[in-house]
Amino acid sequence: MTTPDPFGWQQPPITPMTAEDRIEADDWVEQDLLTRDLAVERLDAVAAQATAELAYLEEQNAPQAAVDLVRRRIAAAAESRKFVEER
Repeated sequence: MTTPDPFGWQQPPITPMTAEDRIEADDWVEQDLLTRDLAVERLDAVAAQATAELAYLEEQNAPQAAVDLVRRRIAAAAESRKFVEER
């Protein structure tokens, strides 16, 4: 008999998957397009937020290092968006 988990987690027994049990495609394949759409939406939100932050920093004459950091965040979001759309 095993001792109960002190954190209350119930661990299911491990049963290996046989070749007959395996499906032809992974479960997440069908969600791929939804995931890409969601990724683009989130990257657009990051870019919009960073653009607003950049405008504020420039208006406040913030240190150049802070402005450069936000510009890099905007560029990274744009590159990530392009990567997601190309795949």
